[in-house]
Amino acid sequence: MKAGRFLAVLLLTLFFCTGQVSAEEGRVTAMQKHQAWISALITVHSGISARMMTSALNDMEVSLALDCTLDYRFSLSIIVGKREDRGRFFLRQGPSEQPVQLRVDRNNIYHAMALVSEDDACIYINIDVGMLDRDFVEQMRNGRYLRIMVFNAKDAIPRFSLQGFTAAFNRSMALLRQVNKSQNDDQRFFKAPHDDRPVPRPPRQQDDSMYF
Repeated sequence: MKAGRFLAVLLLTLFFCTGQVSAEEGRVTAMQKHQAWISALITVHSGISARMMTSALNDMEVSLALDCTLDYRFSLSIIVGKREDRGRFFLRQGPSEQPVQLRVDRNNIYHAMALVSEDDACIYINIDVGMLDRDFVEQMRNGRYLRIMVFNAKDAIPRFSLQGFTAAFNRSMALLRQVNKSQNDDQRFFKAPHDDRPVPRPPRQQDDSMYF
C-alpha cells in the first residue's frame, strides 16, 4: 500500500470502525504532513471535519486524533491496536466509561471521562473534551509532548510529540474557514427571491406635456 493511501485509511479509521461511515462513503482530501502530525479534511455523510492526527512515540500501537467540525466543536480520540495488551491499559471487555488524565509537559493535569468501545481491529477511547479547559489546546500548541493515562495504567502511558501540531492546527482552522466561506457563497444563490432582488427605483415623474 502506498504511503499516501495508508495515511488516508488511517485518518478514516475512527469513522469506519465505529460504524459512523463505511469505507465507500468516507473521503479524505487536502492531506498534508507537518512533522509528527497530519492534517486533512474528512468528508462523511454527516458532514465535513478537519482531522489532526499523530502516533505515539514510545513503541505503542496507539494513535491520537483531534477532530473539529465546521461549527468548531472538538473531539479527541485514542485508537489502540488490538496487538497491544489490553491489560496494560486496564481496559475491560465491552463498552465502558473510563477516567483519563492528560498532561502537556509539566503543565496542569486535566481530568476527563472517556467512552471506550472496540471492534475486531482496534479499541477506541473517545474523550469528552467538554471537560477540558479551553487552555488545553493552547498548551498543546506551545508544548513538546502530550501524555495520556487511561484509568490507572501507569505502565502504558502513550506519549505524543507536539512537533508540527501548531502547523496542523492552524492549517485545519484555515481549511474549515475556506469550506465555510464556500458553502456560504453557494447558499447565496438559493435565497428567497426577494433577498437578491434589487430595490425597485421609484417611477420617474413625467412632465404632463409629454402626454400631448
